[in-house]
Amino acid sequence: MKQIILIPIYYFLKAIVWVAIKIYNPSTFVLGKKNLYQKGPLIVVSNHPNTLLDPLHVAVLFHRYVYFLANASLFKNKIVGWLLNQLYCIPVQRMQDTGGKPLNNVEAFKRSTDFLANNGCLYVAPEGTSWMEKRLHPIKTGTARIALNYAKDCNFEKELMIIAVGLVYDKPNFFGSKVRIKVCDPIKVSDYQTDYYTNEKEAVRKLTNKIEVLLKSSIIHTETIENEQIFTVIQDIYYGNSKEPYLDKVLKSQEIAEKLIAIESNNTPYYRAIAKASAELKNILAAYGLDIRYKNEPQTIFQSAFLLLGLPLFIVGFVFNWLVALFPMMVRKWVKPVVEYHSTFNVLGGLIGLMILYPFNIYCIEKITNSTFSKLEWWGMVFGMLLLGTLAKWWEIYFNQLLKKNKWKIFEKNNTNEYQKIEMLEHNLLEFVY
Repeated sequence: MKQIILIPIYYFLKAIVWVAIKIYNPSTFVLGKKNLYQKGPLIVVSNHPNTLLDPLHVAVLFHRYVYFLANASLFKNKIVGWLLNQLYCIPVQRMQDTGGKPLNNVEAFKRSTDFLANNGCLYVAPEGTSWMEKRLHPIKTGTARIALNYAKDCNFEKELMIIAVGLVYDKPNFFGSKVRIKVCDPIKVSDYQTDYYTNEKEAVRKLTNKIEVLLKSSIIHTETIENEQIFTVIQDIYYGNSKEPYLDKVLKSQEIAEKLIAIESNNTPYYRAIAKASAELKNILAAYGLDIRYKNEPQTIFQSAFLLLGLPLFIVGFVFNWLVALFPMMVRKWVKPVVEYHSTFNVLGGLIGLMILYPFNIYCIEKITNSTFSKLEWWGMVFGMLLLGTLAKWWEIYFNQLLKKNKWKIFEKNNTNEYQKIEMLEHNLLEFVY
C-alpha cells in the first residue's frame, strides 16, 4: 500500500523537478541515451560537483523510480529524516557523520540490497561528498560492496548492472549553466564473480577502480588543485576565443586537462612556464575585475535587440518574480552554505518563493480588478509569470555580459600596457590548446 501511494507522489515531484531543471539548466546535452533503458536491478553512480542538482539531473533521465543513498547527517532532524525516508532516500554514514567513530552501514547496505532484489534502481555518489571541482575525488568502496553483496545473495544468477554518469557543468553555480551528461556503457557485476570467490577484497578493489576509470573518462578531470587552477585559466581563454559548439568545447577541455596532467607529472620547464603565465594572468584579471571569456566576444545583433526590446519584459517579470529571486539570496545569507550548495538553494528557494509569491500576485490582481479567476485562468497566470520571470533572468544575464564586454573596451583604452601584457599571456597560453 505504501508503494502504491508513494509512486504517484514520486512521479509528480519528478515532473516538478524536470520543469525546474529545464528552466535552471535549459541547455542540457545527454550522451549515451541508449544506456538509460536498462531493466532489472541497477546502480547508477555519478560525480558530485553540485550537491542536490547532481542526483536530480540523473534521476530525471531514468524512467524508473530511483532510490538515493544520502548522507546520514541529513537525517538528524526527525521530521526531515522521516520525509527523506518516505521519498526514497537511504541514510549512509561517512566518517564526518560519526565524528571519527567506526561506521555502521549494515542497515543501509541491507536496505540497498533488498531494493535491488526487487529490480530497483539505486543512485550513489561514490565520492561521498560534493566538491565543486573538476577533478574526481577518490571513489569509496561502498558501491562495489553493495553490488557484490547483492550478487552473492543471489549467487550471481540475477544480473546487476552499474552505470556511471559523468556530469560537466559550464558554470555550476549559475542560472543558465550548460550541462553535458554522459551515460557510460553498463558494467556487469557478474564479470567479477570469479574475483569475488577468489579474493573478496580484491574484487571490491577492481570494481571500484572500474567505476573510477569510467567516471574520470566521462568528465573533465584535472587530478590536483594546482592543475585545476591552471586549467581554469586556459579553459576560460579557450572558451573566449572558440566558436565551436559546447559539446566540442567539452571534448577539447578534456584533452587540455589530460595534457596538463601528463606534463605536470614530469614537472618540465614547459609546465612551470605555463603555471607561471596562468598565475600572472589570473592576478592581473583579478586586480582589474576582468573576465577573460568576454575579452574577444562580440555583442550580437540578437543580444542587443533582446536587451532593447526586452526591457519592458524585464520590468514586468521582475515585478511578478522579485521574491522568487530574493528568497534564495536571503536564505543563503542566513544559512551561509558552502559554495557547493548555492545552486541547490537557488533551485529549491526559487520553487518555494514562487509557491508563496504567485498566489499572492494573483490575489492582488483579483482585488485590484475586482474579479475572480477560473482555475484555467489561474494556471494561465502562473505559467505567464513563470515565463516572464525566466525572460527577465535571461535579460539580466545578457545585460551583465554587456557590462563585462564594455569593461574590456574601457580597460584597453585606459591601460594600454597592461592590456598588451594580457594579450601576450593570452596568446602564449592559447598555444597550449592547439
